[in-house]
Amino acid sequence: TSNCIIAELTLARIGILRGDEALRLATVQNIRHEMEQARQVALTRVGELSLAHLDMLLGKADALPDWVRSVPAIKRALYTVTQPHAVMLHSMMLLLKKRRADLYALSDSIMHTVRVMNYPLLAVYHHIFLAQAALEEKRGDEAAAQVDEALRIALPDRVYLPFAEHGETLAPLLEKRKKNFAPEMMRECLALCARWAKGAAAVRRELGAAVALTPRQEEFMRLAVAGETNSQIAARLGVSSDNVNKILRSAYVRLGARNRAEAVRIYLSKTG
Repeated sequence: TSNCIIAELTLARIGILRGDEALRLATVQNIRHEMEQARQVALTRVGELSLAHLDMLLGKADALPDWVRSVPAIKRALYTVTQPHAVMLHSMMLLLKKRRADLYALSDSIMHTVRVMNYPLLAVYHHIFLAQAALEEKRGDEAAAQVDEALRIALPDRVYLPFAEHGETLAPLLEKRKKNFAPEMMRECLALCARWAKGAAAVRRELGAAVALTPRQEEFMRLAVAGETNSQIAARLGVSSDNVNKILRSAYVRLGARNRAEAVRIYLSKTG
């Protein structure tokens, strides 16, 4: 089940790369289905990590699981071998929320994990996040140094996707640094950055257009937004609680939300 969830995560990233929102949404639904069928805490955590990863690739960091929001919580929630991925996502969250001091404070711990567990991908991502933070603070030389470190680790194995996922910010800097690295690899990396940026933009456009609910879903969501429980909605509209749950869940999927709180937030953001 864990392998199936991670395969769906990989397929979802391909969907973003291609600008295929239908593919991305289908994989999200498949991940949720695997989590519901498994009903095991460890597998739920893998699914939550995958969904959090996909959210943050599209710039969304408001509905992450609580245990991803701190490193001690990650260590309590996960086996050691699976912690680096969660720490990477925690670092991405810090970057998205502009908590740069907290991101910098993780560096020694992350590099220790990289050495002890031989997990260079975590180092690649961390250098990328530090480069973006430096760019936000207009420290160009530091950003260039961090990108160079990430490239030195990643390019020998042609690992380009971490750069592409953040290429909208990093592409100009990568363009300036390409003379310092193998030209063919840098061309491939920059090409993937451009392709990812185009695909992610297409997915975001479709996400914005895909939130229209059916009239029945609208009726139920308005009551949910007003704070009514499923039982209260059922009594008000003369339907069963199971029917309320079914219709609200279909609305959550249409909105691209994982739960009621996230659905309410998205609905309000789209309806004003």
